[in-house]
Amino acid sequence: MQVWLTDLCSFTEGNNAIIMPLNVGYIASYLKKTRPDIHVTIFKDPTKVIDYSFNQIPDIVGLSNYTWNERLNCAIIKRIKEINPKVVTVMGGPSFDRESLDWVQQFFNDRPQLDFYIVDEGERGFAKLIELLDAYYGDSRAIPIEEWPSTFWAFNHTDKAVLNNPNNAVGRIDLEEVPSPYLSGVMDEFLNDGRLQPIIETNRGCPYTCTFCSWGATTKDKLFQFPLETVFAEIEYIAKNYSNSNGGLYFADGNFGILKRDMEISRFVKKCTKSYGFPKRVYVYFAKNLTDEIVEIADNMKSITKIAMSKQSMNEETLRLIKRRNIKNEKYDELRERCEENGIETFCEFIYMLPGETYKSFLCGVIDTIRSGQNVTLNPLRTDSGAELATTAYRKEHGFKTAFRILPKSAWKYKDCYTLEYDEIVIENNNISQDEFYRIRLFHFLLFVLSSPMFHDLRKGLWVNNLDHGTFAKKIAEDENHWTPLWANLLGDFRRKAKEELVCEDQTRLTFTKEEFEKINIGETALNPFFLSRVVASQQRIADLRMYLADSLERFFAKQIGKEAFSDLIKILDISFARIVCYENFRKETEVFYHYDLDAWHSCKSKLPLRTFSTEKETLYKLSLEEDIILAFKKARNLGNDTEHAVYHIRMYILHLWGDRIFSFKREKILDRLIGNST
Repeated sequence: MQVWLTDLCSFTEGNNAIIMPLNVGYIASYLKKTRPDIHVTIFKDPTKVIDYSFNQIPDIVGLSNYTWNERLNCAIIKRIKEINPKVVTVMGGPSFDRESLDWVQQFFNDRPQLDFYIVDEGERGFAKLIELLDAYYGDSRAIPIEEWPSTFWAFNHTDKAVLNNPNNAVGRIDLEEVPSPYLSGVMDEFLNDGRLQPIIETNRGCPYTCTFCSWGATTKDKLFQFPLETVFAEIEYIAKNYSNSNGGLYFADGNFGILKRDMEISRFVKKCTKSYGFPKRVYVYFAKNLTDEIVEIADNMKSITKIAMSKQSMNEETLRLIKRRNIKNEKYDELRERCEENGIETFCEFIYMLPGETYKSFLCGVIDTIRSGQNVTLNPLRTDSGAELATTAYRKEHGFKTAFRILPKSAWKYKDCYTLEYDEIVIENNNISQDEFYRIRLFHFLLFVLSSPMFHDLRKGLWVNNLDHGTFAKKIAEDENHWTPLWANLLGDFRRKAKEELVCEDQTRLTFTKEEFEKINIGETALNPFFLSRVVASQQRIADLRMYLADSLERFFAKQIGKEAFSDLIKILDISFARIVCYENFRKETEVFYHYDLDAWHSCKSKLPLRTFSTEKETLYKLSLEEDIILAFKKARNLGNDTEHAVYHIRMYILHLWGDRIFSFKREKILDRLIGNST
């Protein structure tokens, strides 16, 4: 029997931030152990699936299905069924609302080429399907539904009936039964592909029931662990065999740090970094509510990771409605300060358009968190299938109105296949209007700009004067009558694009013809990074932004903080702009002299003004870009991109989650010298 397993995504030129297909790797390694007679092929690149289909077709094709690849999956199974209708097609993954039969029926109606959907963990379910197909000579329609496990879902298109057998429940799999996809050699092909990033799973499950998330849907909220010795062996195996020495390591755990043994894992990761030079970066979801133990774990990996101290909302009614509890503000601030003292980079996520939230309460929550000293990132509310928040009843109760936008890096065309993916986001609810949504969207962009590393000094200067960049962003958003010409043009374009990127559901497609695909204006699908890329790609825009910020700081805050403090703030603004990388006049390094000890100022925990750190000697600082950014910019330009699209390409496709460092130089103190002394 020939089995194809896929975890597909579009491969874009220069994109080296694609995750390895660990999910189907587990199924493959389990089949390798339990059914060595079966030949399994794993695919990540959809072009390879198409190319293979010209020469051979499997008996079964299994596709991992998520909101970010569901249309690509549809195009693939359509293609395979056209070649051979007898191929059994199966999908699996958390993006499936089994609680609504109407939703399930519509799901299968939209995918007439799909035979089965398997929910929950895939190893046993897929192996059981193969066992049943063997017993019934490969005819999936001949299998009595009484023999189906409860994890199988299908649809009878003739009788218009959803098919499922709830009486044959399936328990959780013992993870010791699942061989490692890395140690069994299943993932070797992908470790040799430098475009892909390795990912490991040390445990499965999530004990939380947040309504906006489907993470625990497949595992029924219980936490199961892979053997610790397997985890260690996997990390070392990847470190020794991964072809991209500059790559990072992703953790698939939903709550890393929730188990005591996670400290041992963090130590082993650090050991591998020291011994093998890998991983250089770690991407990990720490447990939802921070603890002292998690801070210790983060401290152990602080040179290669950062820690999310997410709140999502500070509105108590909202937290109740999304079934989430945050730790008390006092404890939160205590842990954040500990992280800061230990040099651990932290950030806090907020989601806008959650139920129960208002425009005012959302902005207040964000700004209060920033004032406490925390970095904040914002995300719109997505309605991912499989999450409680995406159900029809939940949408109706909270007055959700949604729209769709094209997902970044999702457009794909090859031979006669055309596809792209959409994100469904909430743009209105019972408490926040569409107009307020767009106001938050602009605030989101402005906060993104002011939170960039290039304004690190300015944020410190605001904090010293009991101000904050959240309030500054809010005031800029409301200051349209004073925007300078180029800045007004940029923000006007942003607001227009923020509306144009959203489409109604009937304007989306699961599969596309060539003509339909070519009519779509895909454009730049991540607006925040693109518009900031437009700023740093132009010397004129940088100068115009500097002029506007100086003027707005004076109008907003000069009277409040006084003449001397305002003079300091303008000097700090100039220091910030000196760090901005202008890609129009690209240079990899430069030098600047200041009469201040900037390092001492930033290290000071008290709110002392910059002038307190003035020096008799001039201090020479070297401003430089890291080598990977320099190489990435050359690579992006060689692909034929203009300057602003080259910067955007670096941020989105090459450096990805660690890409914001492209906007500013790294600053390093070189030497001090007496004023007027040339030696």
